[in-house]
Amino acid sequence: MTRGISRIIEAVVSSLLILSAFSISYYLTLPPNIPHQRSSEDLKKFGYNLLSSLAANQGFDQLIFDSSGKVKQGWEQQFKVVINSFMPHNIIFNISIYNATLNQLGFVELVRLNKAVISNVVDEFGKANEAVFLKAGENVQISYVYTTRWMKVIVIEMKLALLGSV
Repeated sequence: MTRGISRIIEAVVSSLLILSAFSISYYLTLPPNIPHQRSSEDLKKFGYNLLSSLAANQGFDQLIFDSSGKVKQGWEQQFKVVINSFMPHNIIFNISIYNATLNQLGFVELVRLNKAVISNVVDEFGKANEAVFLKAGENVQISYVYTTRWMKVIVIEMKLALLGSV
């Protein structure tokens, strides 16, 4: 009788040891911050896909430049409306667009095209609210180079942040 009870106790203790070994190995084999890595990669892919689809449909040419290749007046507001229409509600953005030109020494110089802010988060002074980007859980910055049909090279710098991911 005592032999049977000791076998039962031995079986329970050994199953507890096996269960604890599996649970400890499970926590040791998982990489830390897997949701963080996945969501920032997803955010970066989303930004590249958005800019790439605009480029494929000549959206940059139509939004920024007129039919002769000159920069339109007040194009920033239209650009902001188009980008905002594609953004989910929990993603904030700030975009700067530069014209890449050669200076007199032969070096590439970036001249900012947008005079107005292209962002869905602005402060009371009308500037992009950088504090919101600092407080957001996920931040990515995307650089995209595009050549227009007038052979102008523009560089799009887009910051994206995912709200509510902390």
